[in-house]
Amino acid sequence: MTVHRKNGLACRLAAGFLLAYGCILMTGQAASAGAGTPSEAQKAIELKTPTETFTHKFFFALRGGRIWVCSRTDKDEQGQWHLLNETGVPSSSPGKEPFKEATSIREISADGDNLVAISNDNIVYYTKTYNWKWKDHFSVLPLTKPLLMPAGKRAFGISHRGNFMKYYRDIDGNAHSVSAGVTTLYMLAANGNTIAYADPWLPPAFTHVVDTPEKGTFIAANMSVSGSTLFLINEAGEMYTRLYDFDTSGQNPVLPYSYKREQREETRRTRTRSLPPEDWRRQPSIPGTITDLITIFQTGEGNDSFALRVEGQDSEGRTGYYQKAIYANVWSFIETGAPLRGRTISPHVSKSRLYTARKTRNYAGFIQLGDRKIPASLLDFWPFSPPAVLRLSIGKQIFDARLHMRKYHYHRDDALACAATIELPAELVNSSSPEVKQILEEVFRKSPLTDMVLVQKKSAVLAAEDLHIVGIPELADTIVSIMAKNGLKGELKSRFHTRLRFTFDREIP
Repeated sequence: MTVHRKNGLACRLAAGFLLAYGCILMTGQAASAGAGTPSEAQKAIELKTPTETFTHKFFFALRGGRIWVCSRTDKDEQGQWHLLNETGVPSSSPGKEPFKEATSIREISADGDNLVAISNDNIVYYTKTYNWKWKDHFSVLPLTKPLLMPAGKRAFGISHRGNFMKYYRDIDGNAHSVSAGVTTLYMLAANGNTIAYADPWLPPAFTHVVDTPEKGTFIAANMSVSGSTLFLINEAGEMYTRLYDFDTSGQNPVLPYSYKREQREETRRTRTRSLPPEDWRRQPSIPGTITDLITIFQTGEGNDSFALRVEGQDSEGRTGYYQKAIYANVWSFIETGAPLRGRTISPHVSKSRLYTARKTRNYAGFIQLGDRKIPASLLDFWPFSPPAVLRLSIGKQIFDARLHMRKYHYHRDDALACAATIELPAELVNSSSPEVKQILEEVFRKSPLTDMVLVQKKSAVLAAEDLHIVGIPELADTIVSIMAKNGLKGELKSRFHTRLRFTFDREIP
């Protein structure tokens, strides 16, 4: 067994009085106030729900709208439950700014050094477990409103990469340190195929999105998160995991990123991060009876230091959960004897309940540099599930480039804007065809990577080359235009003053 179960032995040896009351369904509804407390008796918490959760240091249980805590590491307090902050609800620190007091808590989630509590009026309260200083504002930005948890969600979870997980590896295996920690609050939407997330260093809203597997068509029945890693299961028991947050996905403007794939010799703190981010990883099926109650938790440092748990029963009818390391291929069964709380998985669920209609679209159009146009198609495009295919027609040859997307934000008139990068295929870059070579040199400036600023409108996808001057495309155009008219020579050659653009304004089947 893992250290998490071993450290909680004293808590598990307590009598089973509360267990009769602790079988709370995944609806997230807390037990009534008279239903007992963890201080009377509580076994170790081994599966996370909206009312029971754990970190490597603590067990947490929600009873009657109050949060109870039990230490897993302090020998003097192991097995002893007590109300968090003596009241069991978030409270303000002396001398701090005004604080909206919570009267009752409906749901909780914990990971790393983080604990969040959702009040009955949907306010997200947030604290670090090393100081227990509660905040009623999830964002650290000034003059922001409290973060509200949307109603009707399927699942949510707090994630923390910090002292217990000091680095992660990008897609090329380069290790990157976590200096100030990375906190992310994920929310699986009611439709089951969209995951929105909030970050304390961003405005307090669930405006950033990561799509579910299969280009966002996978409908998840439940989600568990830990250390920026998501764990999903659908109604047929198909499971996926993925490492994804604001930093690892290439969206943090203060971090260096590159789609140039290589292992780098820089230090962990300054090393450029390879993109694209890690993709969804399909997890092996479980042969026994399982439910949709799943859990992921950190076991150490690095992408592979996670354990997965799925509630179920074995072939002999004993109840418990299946467990494995995130990259392992075989599940093992651990008996607990506890009654099953999740919804039983059925392999005979209709496909319409497992996958939604495709979100991607195909477009026809062209790439243009100055007066030169190249016929092209944009295939399998959906901005939240990159990459798309950029199909180029050069003479009689067809080349499929990749179009990567990141740094999303909503533009005026409800258009979605994002940073994008064209990655040319090796067969185009290394082609011996004179016509292809000319296109590579004059249109793509001999580079396999071209950064773009992309806007998706109602029925069109438009983009222009990002010149990396000031960061505002219109101003960049103005600057280089003035330079050209004044006859400025040197590093800026005349052909660089015209930005590469593409226009896809005709949707095709």
